[in-house]
Amino acid sequence: MTNGAHTSLTTTQNTAISTAAYAPPPKPGRLDRFAFEPQDITQLHGFSEMVIRSGLAPRSLKTPQAVALACIQGRELGLSSCAALQGLTVINGVIGFRARLVSNLVKSSSVCRLWRVIETDEMIGLVEVQHVTWSESQIVRYTIEDAKNAGLWGSTDPWRKHPRDMLIARAITRAVDRHFSEVLAGVPMDAALEDTHGQAVTVAAVEPQKAKPK
Repeated sequence: MTNGAHTSLTTTQNTAISTAAYAPPPKPGRLDRFAFEPQDITQLHGFSEMVIRSGLAPRSLKTPQAVALACIQGRELGLSSCAALQGLTVINGVIGFRARLVSNLVKSSSVCRLWRVIETDEMIGLVEVQHVTWSESQIVRYTIEDAKNAGLWGSTDPWRKHPRDMLIARAITRAVDRHFSEVLAGVPMDAALEDTHGQAVTVAAVEPQKAKPK
């Protein structure tokens, strides 16, 4: 009986061990994107030093102090430090948004009902947008003529190598400036900073299609 009990116990233990070994791992909880965020200025300084030493800091952020200020600006807008470093840039000492980050912020905001970059074979930037207060969507355009009037067309390597992408980025800038500026809480976009500080020109205005009242 002792041997039987011993055998039974051993079998039970083995079964439990076997079941545990092959059981699926527990489902992870929702990822906390702020889990590793600096909690005070000392931690922020250490994080900023780490970013600079890693060699992964964006080119516009050359010092730990610049990294820290970008992180602080991002935190005010609800961004994690890594998201801020990827989506913010510094032009002549002023922090601004990159177009990709702005698109994501606007699309996820409560004031945006529609945000869509329109793909086309034409050399033009087109963005269809709809504010929650509008009854219909509007098309915002940025054309080659706009870029020429602003002195941008062919002016730099990005404009020479990726002109369509640059036109789309400018259309995004225009759409945000005109219709969703409240999402950015006063922080400018990189395109506006380049115009103001780089070439000191104003982009020619092209009015989007107005929604017809129903």
